[in-house]
Amino acid sequence: MRRLYLLFCPLLIVIACLPAQSTIPSYRGYTGLMVVPTADALGKGDWNAGFFFEDVSSDTINDVVANYGVAQGFEVGINRFRVNDDSDHHTLLNAKYRFIPETIHSPAIAAGIADITNDIETTAYAVASKSLGCTLRTWRGEAITPRVHVGLGAGRLSGLFAGASAYISNRVQLTAEWDSNNVNVGIRLRVTPEFTVHAGGFNLTDRKNDPYSTGAGFGVGASFNMVY
Repeated sequence: MRRLYLLFCPLLIVIACLPAQSTIPSYRGYTGLMVVPTADALGKGDWNAGFFFEDVSSDTINDVVANYGVAQGFEVGINRFRVNDDSDHHTLLNAKYRFIPETIHSPAIAAGIADITNDIETTAYAVASKSLGCTLRTWRGEAITPRVHVGLGAGRLSGLFAGASAYISNRVQLTAEWDSNNVNVGIRLRVTPEFTVHAGGFNLTDRKNDPYSTGAGFGVGASFNMVY
């Protein structure tokens, strides 16, 4: 019995320490934090959808989003966006491909394009995501390890962007990010593994160099994530 324990215990630890990933949509549609994309992507046949107010004081649903995994690690999506009730709607098409999955020792790496048709401004980016350390904590089979994300972009993500996420309980996740222009901080409540409530502060540094920014404000939203 002791020999079996010594044989299988390291294997179980390795399995339990496999990196986490999250395919919850961002406020801008693609999987990510608030504005910053991550290197996570939907699997084949998986999908998510959501709606978001980027500033609740305006009473405008700024983003209605949906994504679908057409292949493992390759997602395509749409974001029906407008700045406020008096502005036009914009249909923003997105795509992301994770070409290197995360391992215990190396980050996941993905590249993507937001607003492919340049309805506002085409944004290309590359991003790496890595879990911090090893944890045996899980919630309903999902690892909830702290993670960091760093990338480079062109367009609305103009230059270096970065973010971090960490769970403070099984259901509550905190996020913070620099989207290359502003600081955003958020919180997510995982009501169920599929249904998430979002809230957070947008554009806290309020650098007004994006004409399509909703400005400094408090945003909320909800999303549904189906992973098969």
